[in-house]
Parts: sequence; structure tokens; C-alpha cells
Amino acid sequence: MVMYLHQDYHNVGLGTAMMNRILELARKEGMHRIGLHVIADNMRAVHLYEKSGFKVEGVLKASYFGADGKYHDELAMGPILA
Repeated sequence: MVMYLHQDYHNVGLGTAMMNRILELARKEGMHRIGLHVIADNMRAVHLYEKSGFKVEGVLKASYFGADGKYHDELAMGPILA
């Protein structure tokens, strides 16, 4: 799953609406689970995913090289849908 929301649209409920729709479609299609990776420092995204039922399943240490020239941890997250 890939999701990106431009900063101009943060804090208006659009991310939550998008996530709810993704989960609705996944359940409708009979998917057992979905998963994603998110940069651990991206607290807005992590909060959205946790609010939507995602759990941290693992940490990939220093796996993402950011625009800031530093390595960042990624979280593997996912919910069981069925």
C-alpha cells in the first residue's frame, strides 16, 4: 500500500477518509491483511495508521536515507483484516 498526502491537506480528515476507504475496499475484496512501511519519524502518518488499526510488526534499522543526509528507521505495520 502506498499513500501520500501533501502537507496542504494535513489535519482536515482526508488521510483518515482515504485510509478508511482503502480498508473498506481491502475487506470487500476478501484480503486477509495489508501492510506498509513508514519512516519512524513521521509521527503524523504513524498516528493515522495506529488509529486505523495498524500495529508495528517490525523495525528496519537505518533503512531509509533521507533528504536530510541521514539514515532513518522504518516501521513495518499492518492490520489483520479478517
